[in-house]
Amino acid sequence: METGRDGAQYEPMLMQSGLRGAHQKTPQDCSVTGCGWHESWSLTIPPHWRPGGYLVTLRAQRGDERQRYITRS
Repeated sequence: METGRDGAQYEPMLMQSGLRGAHQKTPQDCSVTGCGWHESWSLTIPPHWRPGGYLVTLRAQRGDERQRYITRS
């Protein structure tokens, strides 16, 4: 897993390996009721991370997946 500040210049912020993942089913009504997934890892945003857009890249045997998230102060 890698996360970094996204922008004109990508800035890596955190890299971790050895995280265990598990498939969790997605309910058909998840947009209304939520997924109910069990937490397998969490991140507390450090106070020195500036507000803005961040990109997390998850790597697995079946390929990479990227998601964006926003932090605000």
